[in-house]
Amino acid sequence: YVVTMGATGRYEATLAWPSPEAVDLDLYLTPAGCAFAQESCVLTQSISPDAVESLGWSVRAGETYWLSVHKYAGSATTFTIQHWISGISGLTATPARVEIEGPPLGGLGTGRHK
Repeated sequence: YVVTMGATGRYEATLAWPSPEAVDLDLYLTPAGCAFAQESCVLTQSISPDAVESLGWSVRAGETYWLSVHKYAGSATTFTIQHWISGISGLTATPARVEIEGPPLGGLGTGRHK
């Protein structure tokens, strides 16, 4: 997924899926145009065996990144990504969240913003 930052602060993303006991998904953040399969491209990642993957990275408004979901093990599944920018100086309100629904993994898909 291509993510262009709308503000400066700390970008946060959380990945969840309905069958964590059957599927292991991982979450990666890289500069746009640089795939997570190239280790030197990975800025941050969440690759635990846990049911939820979360990551964070300091960003500036206008920067563009790739947010990638990788199926490490198990069968195809759907997933949801919640992502937001927090830590914006002077703001005390809860950051707005955007959800991305992903296609079943096993093939390529673009997902969609909700």
